[in-house]
Amino acid sequence: MRTALSIFSLFIISSLSAKTYLARDLQELNDHLRSAQPGDTVQLAAGEWANIDLDLTLKGTAAAPITVTGFPNGGTRITGRSRIGIAGAHVVLSHLVFSRVEPPEDAEAIVSFRTSGTNYAHHSRLSHCVFDACNPADPERRYHWIRLYGTHNRIDHNLFRAQAHEGVTIQVRLLTPNAQHRIDNNHFMDRAKGDGNGFECIQIGQSQDSRSVGTCLVENNLFERCDGETEIISSKTGENVIRGNLFYESAGTLTLRHGTNNLVEDNVFIGNGKPDTGGVRVIDSGHVVRNNTFHELSGFTGGIVVLYSGIPDSPLNGYFAADRAIIEGNRFYDCQAPLVQERGGFGERGRSILPQDYRIENNHTLESPPDDLKFLRRTEVGPAWQSTLPHLMALSPRQIARLARATDDELRPLVEETIAQAEQLLAAGKTYSVTSNERLPPSGDMRSYYSTGPYWWRNPDTPDGLPYVRRDGQFNPERDLVSDRPQLHALVQDTWTLAIAYTATGKQAYARHAEEMLRVWFIDDETRMLPNLNHAQAIPGVTDGRGTGIIDTLVFVELVDALKLLELSYTWKPAERSAIKSWFSEYLDWLSSHPHGLDERAAKNNHGTAYDLQQLAIADYLGEIKLAFEIIERVKTQRIDTQITATGEQPLEFARTRSWSYCTENLEHFARIAAIALDYRVNLFEYQNPAGGSLRKALEFLLPHACDPAATWPGKQVTEWQSEYIYAATAIAASITQNESYFEALDCIPPAHDQLLSLLMRH
Repeated sequence: MRTALSIFSLFIISSLSAKTYLARDLQELNDHLRSAQPGDTVQLAAGEWANIDLDLTLKGTAAAPITVTGFPNGGTRITGRSRIGIAGAHVVLSHLVFSRVEPPEDAEAIVSFRTSGTNYAHHSRLSHCVFDACNPADPERRYHWIRLYGTHNRIDHNLFRAQAHEGVTIQVRLLTPNAQHRIDNNHFMDRAKGDGNGFECIQIGQSQDSRSVGTCLVENNLFERCDGETEIISSKTGENVIRGNLFYESAGTLTLRHGTNNLVEDNVFIGNGKPDTGGVRVIDSGHVVRNNTFHELSGFTGGIVVLYSGIPDSPLNGYFAADRAIIEGNRFYDCQAPLVQERGGFGERGRSILPQDYRIENNHTLESPPDDLKFLRRTEVGPAWQSTLPHLMALSPRQIARLARATDDELRPLVEETIAQAEQLLAAGKTYSVTSNERLPPSGDMRSYYSTGPYWWRNPDTPDGLPYVRRDGQFNPERDLVSDRPQLHALVQDTWTLAIAYTATGKQAYARHAEEMLRVWFIDDETRMLPNLNHAQAIPGVTDGRGTGIIDTLVFVELVDALKLLELSYTWKPAERSAIKSWFSEYLDWLSSHPHGLDERAAKNNHGTAYDLQQLAIADYLGEIKLAFEIIERVKTQRIDTQITATGEQPLEFARTRSWSYCTENLEHFARIAAIALDYRVNLFEYQNPAGGSLRKALEFLLPHACDPAATWPGKQVTEWQSEYIYAATAIAASITQNESYFEALDCIPPAHDQLLSLLMRH
């Protein structure tokens, strides 16, 4: 008890005396490092630190490590020719962004757990850092990103992205046996294919260490599109544990290359049919491979789990037979190679000794994907402050990151409601298709989208009701009985719900059902919608379709963000993702060139703005950057310049019988365009047209009426008063401009129909 009390007392004393030093340049940094005592923190100021050559030889304690850290949220960037060496004990290096760093010519790695010779680090940690595209100017140069020496060190919650040169991402040099390093919760992504050996993500030891015991732990890491070479992880020492990792669409294998008695358990391998996606290669004796899941792998080196044959009197860098291996409790789903290959490499490269005394038992081939599989979520790996979410259009990546981490009290009630809705969708199992409409479109092809104009009614003066006549602002309920519009809108709403529920929970069943709905609507030849709107908002007796109908698919703006979130799904096959993009590419061509599209683009009111929003969202989704810039410029000169007066009025919308709805909806379109334009470094809320009109003025014209428009709005409104458009427009404007009065206005605007969507759009 006295010993425990003494340790606790020392911890309290060291915590109370710990200091935090801010270093604004390299001189200050070195001065602070010389002064640092156990428990102290040395923080590098925000900004760029170029060409730093730094050795951290420090001695903290288990209770009071010395921490060298960057500014919060990736505020400190290391660039240029830089390297950091760590030596001593209980040192933490954290929260730094290494951006396009190349180490000096004589450096072995970007970060090395030694400063020189045998001056190693022990009980030290590299945590919550980003290493992004740290590739050499000379593609032939070889170096490692991280090199581990010493004992009991930990590398955790880092992001390693876009490595494209020879050299291991994390190499463990086992110059000290029984190293007991831990590599966990890191995210390795987009490792480019190399031209031979030396492109591993993790290598534990080298061939000469193969008779040594490593006792390293590699767990809960995500390897995403890591295609460097045959060996994603290469274990070359004994008694290592590799568990709970996820290998996603990575061309390569987990390879037990040398050493004995390693344990590989509870890992998940998902190939989605990608070529060269493999499982586990077993070389040398006594290894256990158990309770792993192998999902849609194409196979590599002859099978999914491969037991290798050995070479007589093999050298250390050769092949020892996989004797006494245990392969048990593994699950295989839809793999395209022998599940367990028992004669790996036999007859090749001198391998003539078959494995002996191994056991293969209680493994299972599944007919469908396992429902009980726990996938490692992207929010569990990499830095807590770093989001590896896809590029989004209307939705804020910051808000989506809050959603994905599921720790926010403001979001939780709304998310729980969405999850409940997703559960109902799973239970119903419903899909949607244009072919379910009994009415044959004018094209004669049931796959053609068809709808009728909302304000057009049967003609009371003719026996057959033709031609239909217009009643502005009065919705004809018949339109939803004969058109595909309700099905399309239900598809988008349900896909959105499932995508958000999946992002918030990681439950793969939500993503799979969304994928099935998308497959039916966009991909399957018999049920898919043709990529055009030739017959949208037809007017019986007048026209078989018109440009105005393009507003029916404005919901694609929500859909493309949902699609981007679903790309995080581990089970959505690349071929299907590509097919969806091909559909939208064809549709974008139609939208940009067909007379209906050109007519809608020429519209001078909200239809023109809605056209721009839809075209921009799809162009952005497809990576059509040049077109996106053209649209943003058009929004300035052909929309803001012509639609908004110096006082902020929108005359064309104000003249309608639903003037509040049209004015607020048109401004919401502008706001969402502005949210996308930010990614192109264009702030439309700063633009003012030659007459003095602007988006700010348009919003400020509406806000005095936003809390109770029925009481104060001077225009006509023949239908119900809507709040969702003004709420969304104000939320986006507040986030972009940081105008406090806009934030205050949100408190009195009636709750939007979809509060979660509005909240997730706040940038």
